[in-house]
Amino acid sequence: NHLSEVTCPVIILHGDNDGLVSVSNADYAKKKFVNAPVDVTIIPGANHFIAEHHFPFVKKIYLGLEK
Repeated sequence: NHLSEVTCPVIILHGDNDGLVSVSNADYAKKKFVNAPVDVTIIPGANHFIAEHHFPFVKKIYLGLEK
């Protein structure tokens, strides 16, 4: 209910092979952040545990080194 209050940049990372949360939730979340710039990255083949299995990529994204 408070996502519209967020104004800082938002990064959404989602795996396209996530068996726990549908990848469509990334687009849904992006639509809810109406007052924030949102960058959505879908990681091919990634499951729900992106930070654990794709740490170097996640680190680069959050440090702004890769898009």
